[in-house]
Amino acid sequence: MQTRKMLACLLALVMVLIACTPVLAEEEDAVLAVINGENVLQSQVDEFANQIISYYSQYGYDLSSEDNQSLVRQMAMESYIQKVFTTQESARLGLDQLTDEESQALSDTIESVYEGLIDQAMTAFGLTPAEDASEEDKAAARDSAIEQLNAVGYTREFIERNETEGLLSEKLVAKLTENVSITDDEIIAAFTERAEADREQYENDIEAYEIQTAYYGQESYYVPEGLRGVKHILLRVDDTLMKTYQDLVARFEEQQEEALNASEETATTETEQAETTEAPETTEEPEEPVTQEQIDAAKEAIIASVQDKITDIQKKLSEGVSFADLIEEYGEDPGMTTEPNKTNGYTVSANSLIYDPIFVQAAFSVDNVGDVSEPVVSSFGVHLVEYTRDVPYGTVDLTDEIRAAIEEDLRADKEQAIVNEAYTAWEAASEIQYTEAGEAYRPEPVENADDAQPIAEEAD
Repeated sequence: MQTRKMLACLLALVMVLIACTPVLAEEEDAVLAVINGENVLQSQVDEFANQIISYYSQYGYDLSSEDNQSLVRQMAMESYIQKVFTTQESARLGLDQLTDEESQALSDTIESVYEGLIDQAMTAFGLTPAEDASEEDKAAARDSAIEQLNAVGYTREFIERNETEGLLSEKLVAKLTENVSITDDEIIAAFTERAEADREQYENDIEAYEIQTAYYGQESYYVPEGLRGVKHILLRVDDTLMKTYQDLVARFEEQQEEALNASEETATTETEQAETTEAPETTEEPEEPVTQEQIDAAKEAIIASVQDKITDIQKKLSEGVSFADLIEEYGEDPGMTTEPNKTNGYTVSANSLIYDPIFVQAAFSVDNVGDVSEPVVSSFGVHLVEYTRDVPYGTVDLTDEIRAAIEEDLRADKEQAIVNEAYTAWEAASEIQYTEAGEAYRPEPVENADDAQPIAEEAD
């Protein structure tokens, strides 16, 4: 299973892999161990080791030290042992006897994966032929891509073996876990536990809730009090007007910061003044300070540039046209046209850290649901913001969607526990003998997971 999952990640990173796949050993193909009478060859385990090295290298980890190489060898041996157990147990249960339908599906998958690798290799190395290229040139490009893949071990035979082993692993897991069931009581208990954990985390920290849910997309089963749902009509403005306004604001804020820093400096003593040499004269003219009046004028210019639209919107609102209809007619924020924002609006807190402060101020500038703010200017343009709803707070309802997600999580946990127990039982019942060459690959037992040595330090 690990090999199959790892390959899925590697397919999307073929350029990195081809560039950095090292080989642990190119020596004689020694027997490292014998598992239930089956020889384990160094080339077989090193294939796993090279995949591990490639996987970590793409994230900037340096595995070149001997300590890390030792860990890689042990991890590779553990993975290979699991593969042997899977293969042997699958054969014992007859799962390696594929139906015609399974054989066809496997063949289709192998073809799809291999052709996908070739396409990615051609893209990575600039081998993709032009649309009007001759059939001969297309064939040559394909052959070159295959050579690159073969050079790092991604042969068609490797894909066939990997996909076959993956299928057997899936069938074995399905067999082991076929009787797993999740009760309604288990779902409710898990939901209650998660909701209580979220309440403890967010009840008094609405900003953390907003960041974790709106910014990181994390699921929460508890909603703190004080959130508003707001919708807005965004009117884009002329780039030159916006740049002028933003430059003035930036310079004004810089001036304020410089003034604050200057006021905090310690006064120079008379002695220090006496020892200070006269500074050379400079002909550089100081930059004209920005005033609040200039910023206000730039903001008014932006508002004026879309005033006709603002007037139309406000007139239609007074005539009873819904804000939702006006979003469709005037709005230029794509986020307002997709669910759930289209129905519920954006969820905003008064001290939001993820939305523009101007937008937040507008959202909380009105008191009643259905009220619309005056036009405000942010870095995105001009906004008219509607106070759409008060977001219900407390533990969320246990919807069918949440129920299904929790059931899936609980099932995955149970299945993983069953698979882990099976591997432990197979290992205990197996005869594993390491050769002298295999001692460097023998996994060291870890009694406590917290004591496990990290794979590597991240590269600078």
